[in-house]
Amino acid sequence: NVVISCNLLLTRGHFITGVSMKKDIRVFLSHSSKDKKVVDKIFNQFQINEIGAWYDKYQIEPGDSVTEKINQGLDESDIGIICISNNFLNSSSGWTKNELNYFIQRRMRNPDKPFIVVNFDVPHDELPPLVQDYKYIDFSETDAMEILVNSIKKRLNK
Repeated sequence: NVVISCNLLLTRGHFITGVSMKKDIRVFLSHSSKDKKVVDKIFNQFQINEIGAWYDKYQIEPGDSVTEKINQGLDESDIGIICISNNFLNSSSGWTKNELNYFIQRRMRNPDKPFIVVNFDVPHDELPPLVQDYKYIDFSETDAMEILVNSIKKRLNK
């Protein structure tokens, strides 16, 4: 495993120092842009736990092709984290549904290509039918973040 250490300058002038990301392990954060505050917390926990994450907020720069960057992130990811919310399901852009479809199709072709659903606020019966079959992490539970981090670590160490 190649480990890259870097300092990230965030847009508000804050630094995250000593961040280590394993280059060959990538987690793709699929989410609605309306849920960024919650996804920021997830991303920060991944950084603390040295889980390399593809997060559009840091991966797509001004002038980049959004489609190209997302395709690259999806292709390079080992695990998809699907942050499902009412915002996710009702997104008018179509990105969230396309990303969800990608992970479901990839999983059907190769069971070794997992995704984890993190449910922010959608009742089980309102989840897409193919997602209802998967055990998800209920983000309203107090230990949801710990469960998510441990689940990822367990899957990556297989």
